[in-house]
Amino acid sequence: MSGSDAPIHGITGLAGVTDAPEISGLLLAQYRAAREFRLLQPERLFWDGVQGAGGIAAGWDETGKLVATMRARIVGSAAAAEAVLDVSVGVPQSCFPVVILSRAATAPGLSRTGINSLLRWHLLRAALAQGARGALGLVYETAPRLTLMSAIGYRFMSPERVWDPEVEPRNPPLLAWLSEDDLPPAVLALEERGRDAAMAWPWRGSAPVIPLS
Repeated sequence: MSGSDAPIHGITGLAGVTDAPEISGLLLAQYRAAREFRLLQPERLFWDGVQGAGGIAAGWDETGKLVATMRARIVGSAAAAEAVLDVSVGVPQSCFPVVILSRAATAPGLSRTGINSLLRWHLLRAALAQGARGALGLVYETAPRLTLMSAIGYRFMSPERVWDPEVEPRNPPLLAWLSEDDLPPAVLALEERGRDAAMAWPWRGSAPVIPLS
């Protein structure tokens, strides 16, 4: 992120009820345009503005338009993680409780601003402070963010089973994870990489309080 040359500036913070329509719209647009999968159940993307509140981070540009979002929740077991991700989760038990990052989207043209990684940093840092010992997410082969995720310590595995009814994969899905030893260094690595983005997109308001499920 420190090499970002994009002139966009704005703010980041927790999303609220009034942001729900914009978040739902941004997710729908980005998921429909995704090359890695075909969206089958768009209605599952809609956020009610209440569920998961406290763990949904967002970014707004200088005009006040919502341009990025990411969701976090903490779960205590592999079974609970599978219920969220709709794939088998074969990570060590020592990772739990684990934070799951999902429902990430960034408006077109902003991929070089570092805002997606900045939201990841805020949410991982909050999860670590709340006692999370690892992190999970679902990503697809050839996805652009694989490079950054690898650089900060994420490991990847092909899930044995995939039953996600929401999408039809065009590229194989990968389970991305950080172990209890990987999570603190990953937070530090994102902080070091994201100094410029953090200045361009300062956090406003309350810190994340990630819901437990």
